[in-house]
Amino acid sequence: SRVLKWIVDRIEGRVGAEDTVVGHTARYEDLDLEGVTEPEEDIRAALSAPAEQWAGDIEDNDEYLTFLGPKVPQEIWDEFAALKRRVEQAKAAEKAEV
Repeated sequence: SRVLKWIVDRIEGRVGAEDTVVGHTARYEDLDLEGVTEPEEDIRAALSAPAEQWAGDIEDNDEYLTFLGPKVPQEIWDEFAALKRRVEQAKAAEKAEV
């Protein structure tokens, strides 16, 4: 229900979001974390979307979508291609920062 609360708050403009390679994700300070005992750093890590981590998922999803073949609508392929581009751009940017 915490995620749903954040979604509703986001739609209604009460909270913001972090831009990541996979889209908008919740910011730590915008979540209702009452009763949560995990350390802040662990929660922040869970909210992040590192490009390198997504790169492996991209490969797996590419194989799966290819396996499904013509059953996959073109719109899914288009969104997937856009995600692949964002991940590659983010990986390149992360390497440039090092």
